[in-house]
Amino acid sequence: MLFQLDPLLLPAVLLALLTVAMERDRRTAIIAAAATVAATAAWPDIRGHAVSFAGYILPRLAAAGVVVAAGTYLRERRNHRTVKPVEEFAGVAATVAGERGGHDDS
Repeated sequence: MLFQLDPLLLPAVLLALLTVAMERDRRTAIIAAAATVAATAAWPDIRGHAVSFAGYILPRLAAAGVVVAAGTYLRERRNHRTVKPVEEFAGVAATVAGERGGHDDS
């Protein structure tokens, strides 16, 4: 188990990358994704193992890409959702003021 850390580390790395993509700005998420991709691609060479690109590295790179895309989507959705009620309230207030036939002085 000490020498087969990939199954244990990969979920933790992907969870950390998801968290960065959800909580930080786009630039930080891109930097974190680039560092993760570089480490993932270099890991077999560091360990001295010969692995196939399509069978080992490509699925891990795809998982990192999916995680960053999901985190970015969730961040944008959360940010849009927090702004939207204010915009809806402003639209309702403008509609009500228009129905009254004048400006709302409150």
